[in-house]
Amino acid sequence: MKGSRKLSRLILKFVRKKKLKPSEMRFVQEWLDRSEYHRAVLEKFSNKEWVWDGIIRMQQAPAEKGWQRLEASLDSGWKEAPGKESKAVVIRYAVAVSLTAAAVWGGWMLFGPRQPIPPAHPIERQMVRNASPGEKTKNTKEEVSSTLALSDGSKIILNYASSIKYTPTPDGRTREVSLTGRAYFNIKSNNEKPFVVHVNDIRVEVLGTEFLITAYPEESAVQIALFKGSVRLIVGENLIQLRANEQVKIVESEVIKMPAPDRAVLMAWNDDEPRLFFDRAELTSVLREIARRYGVTIINPKNIKGGPVTGKISLNDELEQTLHNIELVEEGSVHLQKRGKTIVVSNKLTIK
Repeated sequence: MKGSRKLSRLILKFVRKKKLKPSEMRFVQEWLDRSEYHRAVLEKFSNKEWVWDGIIRMQQAPAEKGWQRLEASLDSGWKEAPGKESKAVVIRYAVAVSLTAAAVWGGWMLFGPRQPIPPAHPIERQMVRNASPGEKTKNTKEEVSSTLALSDGSKIILNYASSIKYTPTPDGRTREVSLTGRAYFNIKSNNEKPFVVHVNDIRVEVLGTEFLITAYPEESAVQIALFKGSVRLIVGENLIQLRANEQVKIVESEVIKMPAPDRAVLMAWNDDEPRLFFDRAELTSVLREIARRYGVTIINPKNIKGGPVTGKISLNDELEQTLHNIELVEEGSVHLQKRGKTIVVSNKLTIK
């Protein structure tokens, strides 16, 4: 096994594109030239998801039991290799097992992200899945909120202009959804099956907790605020652990972590008197919220920026009242005129 361990270290070094000594390079090349099987093993090590899977399996199993299973595998490898070719078979099997163990222990260093947090599942590139038999979609339009009860006892509350895809199952094992828009999640605990939310190319994994996701397609950022427990985020190849009362803002691959605003502020849209709170928000951002809530289109031909908006908006008000309140905040510098299902932005008090 000494040669196998040496090979394992060299393979890891080779895949990580570390410089090998000439003697080491010859050692690896000779091993690769011996069979197509060896080349297939190297190709496996170039597959990040395969390495992640090895890490996950080791992470989920008790360490002592894992080593016992590895030893048993080696024993069976020796016993099941009779005949003339037994030595070659045993060496091949031992190398494969040794490399797998090396992948499990060395894989984190091989492909590990900046955050030292191990993943719970392999990274999935395709987050938005095609519709499958039994898949359901729940949409909200201008309605302020709508509640979805899943078969496992979890609850999801959708805000306006949002949608969620899920596949209900009679055994209560619906634990994976895809979200567009804004939603509050209250997830029942299940240590054996994490709850997964797909948002764009972000994967959110939880065992049981409460959190809020805002991910409207017209916004550049995805925001996730955690109220209780902890969640794991997979963003590209980065892993982020989020704990209670923390929030992340994700813009493309950039992740900004910060303390979460007060829960009462973040969830005010689901109150008996639903509201939205703004703190020095850009006018254009506020108007996008208005467009989603009332199902209108914003036209801003001069790209008027306006001033920062601080305050609250009642989501039960008529649209005209809401526009008037925003004009008051802007102190007359911006005029918002309703034309059917369109809002025209100008810096004049009247539009002809």
